[in-house]
Amino acid sequence: MWFQLSSLRSILNVSTALRQAVVRTPWYAKRKSYKVLFWREITPHAIPIFLENT
Repeated sequence: MWFQLSSLRSILNVSTALRQAVVRTPWYAKRKSYKVLFWREITPHAIPIFLENT
């Protein structure tokens, strides 16, 4: 249980840090929201990598 909670916290910390780093870029300013950024830009690249690892 403790391992799961610490893993979840570290994942949340990484995603928060990543979001903060991306938001500061001029590239992000062109996007309407973080959800739009995620679904249009990140997900299409992540799915083939995920499928390759399964």
